[in-house]
Parts: sequence; structure tokens; C-alpha cells
Amino acid sequence: MLPRVLTRKYQLRVVAIFRLAFGVLTLAALGVQFRTSQSHPQFNAVSFFSYFTNLSNIFGAFVFVALAAAGSRLPHSELLRGAAVLYLTITFLVYALLLSGLGLGIVLAWVNNVLHRVFPIAALLDWFLVRPRVRLNRRQTWWWLTFPVLYLIYSLIRGALTGWYPYPFLDPRRDGGYLGVILTCLAIALAFVLLTMGLTRVANGRAEWRP
Repeated sequence: MLPRVLTRKYQLRVVAIFRLAFGVLTLAALGVQFRTSQSHPQFNAVSFFSYFTNLSNIFGAFVFVALAAAGSRLPHSELLRGAAVLYLTITFLVYALLLSGLGLGIVLAWVNNVLHRVFPIAALLDWFLVRPRVRLNRRQTWWWLTFPVLYLIYSLIRGALTGWYPYPFLDPRRDGGYLGVILTCLAIALAFVLLTMGLTRVANGRAEWRP
């Protein structure tokens, strides 16, 4: 029994170190990018925090750091972890499919890799390799979609008022107009729904096999 207990403690420590390392790395990358962006004459702090990429990474990093510190003692830990994984996975997919060919502007290359590739992949690995402690309530996981919906509404309203949109596919002034924006957003919304269902199923499937 003792070796099994020691093994369990070792696994928990490795997971905590993994989460802390990637959480701190992501927060450091965001901090460096924020400091670097301030030197740009057109820098706007509100716009910096209006990118879904930055918001999803900030949320995910804080969740990872909190999990590393508190573990299962963190209230609703699995729901928070699932939300972070969902948002980061969408960040990864949207960048890969819609944004990777565009210029980075003032974004540092290594920061871009951390936010769009490294941390999202680490979050997915965490979800698939670390068994959840509880089964997820499917009605609760649909609440994960609240933030993306609010973000879309905010981005379109602020864009209409200021003329600045965080991503080209949200800008109705480009080819396709509002129809193009609607179709793209519907495709992304479908990805959100399918990923929510998939992540929930993976988590609950693994939880069922947990002794």
C-alpha cells in the first residue's frame, strides 16, 4: 500500500509542477508582450485585453496556477479546467485555420508561439492525461459557452463604435460584410459546441474508470 501512496503523491506533484510551469510561462509571455506593446504609438490597453487569445490565455494561466496551488480544493476545479481547455483549444484552432498566415505586427514571435501553440497544447495534454476527480454535469458545461457569446457581442459593439476589431474575420468592412462575419462566427460557434460535447465526454469517460 505504501508504494502506491507514494506513487500517487509523486504523480500529483508532477502534475502540479507541470501546471505551475506552463501557467507562469504564459503569464510571463503576456507580461513581456504588454510591456513591449506599450512602446508602440498606437498602443491601447483596452484593445490589448480585447483579444480572445489574451483573455483565454490569462484565464487558463490563472486556472493552472490555482490548480497547482490548491488542486482539488479549488471550488469547481474540473469545470474551470474544462473551460480553460475549451477556450485555449479554440484559440489554437482559429489561429491555425484563419490567422497563421497573417503578419504578427508587434507581437513577439516566441510569445505568439506560447499563446497560440504551446500553452493550448499543454492544456489539452493535461485534460487527456490527468483524470478528473468528478464527473461533469452536462448542463453545467454548457455554461462554458457564455464567455464566447459575450465576447462576440462586446467585440462587435466596440468595433462598431471605435472602428477597431480584434480579428479580421470580425470586421464587416472587409469582403463579405456582415454575412461573412455571421458565417465565420457560426462556424466557430459550431466548433465550440462540438468541443464542449467532446471534452465533456472525454472527462466523464475517464472518470468512470477511476477506482
